Amino acid sequence: MSPGQDDTALPPGFSLQPGEVIVRTASDWGLARHAVTLTTQRLFCPAEPSGKSQVAIFLKDVVDVVFQKHFVGYSTVTIATASGSKYLVPAHINGRVIRDDILGMVRAALGEPTTGPGRGADAKTSDRYDQLRKLAELKASGTISEAEFEQEKARILRSP
Repeated sequence: MSPGQDDTALPPGFSLQPGEVIVRTASDWGLARHAVTLTTQRLFCPAEPSGKSQVAIFLKDVVDVVFQKHFVGYSTVTIATASGSKYLVPAHINGRVIRDDILGMVRAALGEPTTGPGRGADAKTSDRYDQLRKLAELKASGTISEAEFEQEKARILRSP
């Protein structure tokens, strides 16, 4: 872990990798019951519905992220991986935002284009995460300080 990086939002036993930055946490999305953390490289989420254990999913391994609004009960965001595993994140509120944030970071991690015709709001989300990834690279290389990084990160996350 690079000096100054804060991994307190990660589940016990996990730490940030070099160049990895926390982008969103459960509290950012208004989730109170389950620990969910999105970084520039991984998604930490419940391994099973009870939320008693956590899993770290590399964003490059994610093949699909689906928001499902159920007729009864709470909504979920389902994350499918290349290995065939599926993980459910209970999304009582902000389910579409959670899905869009995760998809944006997956696309950025895969190096997919973030602009182009027909991308609409999705392009803005991907572009924001592309900016965060580049910002993390500048911080990791020592080009910008921790304070400059935090200030710019906050500005990017506030932008619509």
